[in-house]
Amino acid sequence: MAKADYLTPAKSYYLTIAKAYYLTMAQACYFTMAKAYYLTMAKAYYFTMAKAYYLTMAKVYYITMAKAYYLTVEKAYYLTMAKAYYFTMAKAYYFTMAKAYYFTMAKAYYLTMAKSTISQ
Repeated sequence: MAKADYLTPAKSYYLTIAKAYYLTMAQACYFTMAKAYYLTMAKAYYFTMAKAYYLTMAKVYYITMAKAYYLTVEKAYYLTMAKAYYFTMAKAYYFTMAKAYYFTMAKAYYLTMAKSTISQ
C-alpha cells in the first residue's frame, strides 16, 4: 500500500475530528460569553430602568398624595379651627363689649333719671 492510501483517510479523519472539536468548543465558549454578557447587560439595564421608573413614580405618587392630603384635610382642619376660634373670640369680645356698654349706658341713664327725679 502506498503512503497516500494511509495519509488521505487519516488526514480526513483528524481534520473532521479537529473541526468538530474546535467548532464545538468555540461555539460553547462564545455562547457562554455572549449569554453572560447579555444577561449581565440586560439585568443592569432593566434594573436601572425599573429603579428609575419606580423611584420617579413613587416620588410623583407620594408628592401628589401628600399635596392632595394636606391641601384637603389640613385646609379643612385649619379652616374649621380658625373659624371656630375667631367665631368664639368675636362672640366673646362683642358680647362682653356690648354688655359693658349697655350696662354703663343703662347705669348712667338710670342714675341721671334718678337724680333728675330727686332734684325736682
